Amino acid sequence: MMIKGVKVNDIARKLNLANSNIIVVIHGHRPNQKVRKGIADAICKSVSDIWPELAEGRKK
Repeated sequence: MMIKGVKVNDIARKLNLANSNIIVVIHGHRPNQKVRKGIADAICKSVSDIWPELAEGRKK
């Protein structure tokens, strides 16, 4: 799903979040910081756990 070295901003875009700061606050990453694939997947998983409706929107 995610490429290695994906940026936090790109994850936010994938999750249709206007503000990547939400993810940054949860995970302590800077918006332009690159993260490994496992971390990217973990961010997506925990964000969709916190906001299930976001995950629903992502599946469409």
